[in-house]
Amino acid sequence: MTPNEFLLAGLGECTAITLKMYANRKGWAVSHISVTLSLEEMTPTDKTTRISRQISIEGDLTQEQRSRMMQIADLCPVHKILTHQIDITTA
Repeated sequence: MTPNEFLLAGLGECTAITLKMYANRKGWAVSHISVTLSLEEMTPTDKTTRISRQISIEGDLTQEQRSRMMQIADLCPVHKILTHQIDITTA
């Protein structure tokens, strides 16, 4: 795997685990969660790296519950790290 693939794998697994834990805590009938990610790297003219995340949830959920799960996905620890300022110190 490439370093970028490891990064996406970490985000994907963290998202799935966070959603599974939330659904279990709520007692919601979720049978399967899958997370598919892709990365569009920055270019010389566009310095933004974009990550696309597609979440599929199988289970007997209302539309309101599904919407809540999409909000919860953004609360996974890896997502929080990637969407806030990062300072890396090299020693």
